[in-house]
Amino acid sequence: MRRIVLFLATLASATAAWGEPPSPTAVVEAFVAAFNAHDAEAMAAWVSDEVAWYGIDGAAISTEVEGRAALEAAMSGYFAGTPTVTSGIENLTISGSYAVFRERVSWGAADDRRTQSALAVYRIEDGRIRAVWYFPAEP
Repeated sequence: MRRIVLFLATLASATAAWGEPPSPTAVVEAFVAAFNAHDAEAMAAWVSDEVAWYGIDGAAISTEVEGRAALEAAMSGYFAGTPTVTSGIENLTISGSYAVFRERVSWGAADDRRTQSALAVYRIEDGRIRAVWYFPAEP
C-alpha cells in the first residue's frame, strides 16, 4: 500500500512541476490511499495549511478539525484506536473544485468486519484539500 501512496505522490508532484496542480480526482485518490496506508503524515501533505473538517447532522454543523497539524494529529490518534480501518470511494463526481462521493469505511476482525458509509464533499484548491464536509454515517 505504501508503494501506491508513493506512486500517487510522485505523479502529483510531477504534474505540479509542469505548472498544473493535480486533478481533484488524483487528490482524493491519493488522500484515501494515504488513509488506507494509515499514513497521517501523507494525508496531511494533501491538505492546505488552513484545512477545515466539518461534520453535518441535520441543520447542525460542527468543526471537527482546523489546520493541517490538527488533522495529522487527529488521524494518528484515529489509526492508533482503529488499526484495521480501510476506506473506499464510491460514485466519485467532480464539479469544478468540489469532489462528492460516498465513502465506505470498514474495520474489525476478518470474521467480524463492520462497515458504514457516509456522503463526503471535499473542496480542492491548488491541488490541496481546503475543506471537507461529512454527513452522518449509515450502515
